[in-house]
This record gives sequence, structure tokens and C-alpha cells, in this order.
Amino acid sequence: MKSNLNSISKTLATALFLVFLGTAYISCTKPSPAAVVAAVGGGSMSATCNGTSIAFVPAAVLNSGIFTITGVQTNTAPVENMVIYTNATTTGTYTLNFGGSTNGNAALYSVGPTTGSMTSYRTDSTHTGTLTITTLDMTNKTMTGTFNFTGKQSNPTVGTATATVTSGTFAGVKW
Repeated sequence: MKSNLNSISKTLATALFLVFLGTAYISCTKPSPAAVVAAVGGGSMSATCNGTSIAFVPAAVLNSGIFTITGVQTNTAPVENMVIYTNATTTGTYTLNFGGSTNGNAALYSVGPTTGSMTSYRTDSTHTGTLTITTLDMTNKTMTGTFNFTGKQSNPTVGTATATVTSGTFAGVKW
């Protein structure tokens, strides 16, 4: 359990770094594929989290057959992050019911005053949701879909509190 949480934290930290790096540097030259792990090249992501509509800056990574779709909202306090893991290889509807990032389909929502002091809520066997991938373009490396889930508090301590994410969408997100 602890290694799954550590893996989620490391993946989220890497994705957040790449999102911030990509938004800080805009170039007209195409970077080499070996130098880029995630492409911040457009697309959109939004969701309603605990009743509040949020627009996220999206990014995605494909690593060892696992897609990590991330969204970061830093325009206003609190800071909010969304992470969806899926091993999907085609369009379809998938159950978000796994707590880790190395196998299966999982989701994580984090909120807090700063990135270092966030409370995270994740899916598990009893706190589930749905991911529907409507477009998965392996040639152009983009994806589109919808998601929703209820997550159980997993960080900084495991608790009984939950977060509800509804009306989640991502469109044209590149990896």
C-alpha cells in the first residue's frame, strides 16, 4: 500500500514538474522525442470536484503501457491536481477502482493551500468511478474522454473522508 502511494506521489511530482516546465518555456522548435516525457501541447481538462467546477492544465505520459493523464490548477487557491492512470489500449469504458499506478485503472484528486501540503483522495476497491475513452489516436498521440469517481482520503493520512469528482472531461490531450 505504501509503495503504491509512493509511486503515485512520484508520478504526480514528475508530471507536475513537466507541466510547469512546459508552461514556462514556449518554443517554435520541435524538441527531440528523447528529451520529452510529457507534451504540454494543448488540449483541455475540467471536472467538478466537491461541487466546484475546475479547469486544469492537462498533460499525459505513456510509460510501459500505462497512460498517466494529469491536470493541474494553480490559478487560484487552493491548488488542485487530478491524476488518472489507465492501461487501456483502445476506446471504451473502464472502471476506476485501483489504488496504484502500476496496473489497472485508478484516479487521484489532491487539494491544498500549496503543493507540499495537499490532501489526496484516491480510488480503491470500494471507492470507484468510470473512465470513458472516446478517442485514442496512437498516430497523433492524443486522447479524449470523460471521467468521474469518488475517492477516499489517502494522504497525508488514510482517513474516512471522501471527495466526489463529476463531469470530468479531457479533450485533445497529448502525450
